[in-house]
Amino acid sequence: MITKLIYSDMLPESFSPEVVMFNDPREFSKAAGIWDYDALKPDKGYVGFHLAALGEMERYGFNRNADGFPKKACEERHDTFVKNGHVYKHHQNKDPQKASGSIIKSAYLPEVGRIDLFITACIEKCAEELEKFEKTGELSFSMACMVPNDRCIICNTLRKSASDPKQCEHVKMALGTLLDDGQYVGVANDEPRWFDISFVRRPADRIAWSLKKVDGTMPQDSISLEKAGGTMLQDSISLAQDAGIWVPSHMLEEETQVSTTKQALARLLTDSETQLRKIALSGAENDEQRRLFALRKSAATRTFDDTTISELRRYEPKDVFAVLADNGIVMDPATYCKYAMGPRINELGYSVEEIITATRNVFTQMAKRADLLSLACADATHDVDSNRFAAPPKSLVNLVRSCLSESSLLPKYAEQRAIDNAGLYHDAVTVADGYATKIAAVDIVNPVAIKYASYKLSAASAISRTLKSAGSNAEISDELMLCMAAQNIYM
Repeated sequence: MITKLIYSDMLPESFSPEVVMFNDPREFSKAAGIWDYDALKPDKGYVGFHLAALGEMERYGFNRNADGFPKKACEERHDTFVKNGHVYKHHQNKDPQKASGSIIKSAYLPEVGRIDLFITACIEKCAEELEKFEKTGELSFSMACMVPNDRCIICNTLRKSASDPKQCEHVKMALGTLLDDGQYVGVANDEPRWFDISFVRRPADRIAWSLKKVDGTMPQDSISLEKAGGTMLQDSISLAQDAGIWVPSHMLEEETQVSTTKQALARLLTDSETQLRKIALSGAENDEQRRLFALRKSAATRTFDDTTISELRRYEPKDVFAVLADNGIVMDPATYCKYAMGPRINELGYSVEEIITATRNVFTQMAKRADLLSLACADATHDVDSNRFAAPPKSLVNLVRSCLSESSLLPKYAEQRAIDNAGLYHDAVTVADGYATKIAAVDIVNPVAIKYASYKLSAASAISRTLKSAGSNAEISDELMLCMAAQNIYM
C-alpha cells in the first residue's frame, strides 16, 4: 500500500478549494446547498465547514504533486473520508479520540466534478486556525489517503511503492515533467481510501523542498526535476513520509486480515486439488470420499453462457463480484476470461483453451512459489467491499438469481447439479486418464492463471464472509472448496 499526502495549495490551479464556515445557527437555515444544513448543526463548542476538497482528474488535471484522481475514484470512494477519517491538526492522528473534529458528510458533485465535505471543528482546539480564517478568509488543509498502487498516465504501469523496482522510467525519472511530445507525466490514483484531513498552518513550500534538495537532506529517489521554473518536485508519497503520517491501525489490520484469510483459503484449495487428484488416480476409500468426488460434476459446466456474460459486462465489476459472492457463484476459468476480456478475447492474443490449461492445478503449483502466492493474495482487484454502502442494481441481482440452479456452488444447488450431471463421467478409469492428461502439461504458473487465482481467492473470501453474516458459525464448507478446485480441473 502507498500512503499519500495532498496539500490544498497544491491542488490543480483550475480547482479552487473553497471553504465556507457555518458559525451562526441562522446561517444553516439560509444556506442552499447539497445537504440539509439544518440537520447538520454541530454540537455546542464546534463550528461547521463546507469544503470543496478535491477535483476529478478528467476536469482539473493533475495537482502540483503530479497526482490525479479519476472521476470514477471520486464518485465511488468519496465516502471513505467519512468511513475512515477524522479532522486533525497537522496530522496528529494516532489517537482518533484526540481529533479536532469530525468528517460528517461527503458527496461527489458530477456537474462540477469534485468531492465536497462537511466537517466540524472544535472551537477550542482550532482557535488559531479559526482566527486566521475569520481574518483572511483562507483555511489551509491537507488530506491523506492510501492506495494499493498508482498508475503512470503515459504507459499505465502500476507502482506499488516509491521504490518499486518495476515502476516505469516515466515515473521514476520524469514525474511532474512535460515530455518532448507534450505529454505530462503524472500518476492516476484509481483506488484511494481517504483517512485524514488536517488543518495546517502553512502547506508545503515547494521552494523550501528545493533548498532541502540542495543541502542534501532530501532522499534522491523521491525527487524529480520539474522543467517549469527549474524547481524540484517532491511527490505526495515523500510528503506523507516527511509529515510522519500515521495510518489508522484498523485500516492496516483490515489489509492484513484480508491477506491472511486468502492465504488460508489458498491452502484449502490446494488441499482440495490434492484430494481430487488422489481420488482420481487411486480411487475413493470410503463413502465420504465418493460423495465429495461426485460433487466435482457440479463444477464441470460453464458458469454462464455467452449471452449472460455479455449482460454481466454491462454492470460495474465491483457490483458483479459482490452479487456473485452473495449467491455463492464463482466463475470458472473460461467464463472469467470471457467476462474480463470480452467477446474479442481471441483477437487479444489469448486462447480460451490455453487459459483453461494454465489454470489446471493452479493452487498446487502456486504453493511451490511463495512469491506467486503472495502476489495473488495481495491482489485486491476482485475484492468485495464488506462495508459497501450502495446496493447493487436490482436488475443485476435478478439476472444472477435466475442462474442459481445452473451456477451456484452452495451445497443445495451443487448437490442437485452433481446428480443431474451424473453421466458426464462413466467410470474411475476414464476420470483418472482424463485427469492425468489434463495436468501433465502444467509445470509452470503463467500470469493469466495467477490473475484467475487471485479472483478465486477474492470470491472465496467474500462468500465466506457472506455465509458468516447470514448466521452460519461454520467456516466455508469443504464441499464448496472442492467444487471451486474442480472448476480448475474438469472444464
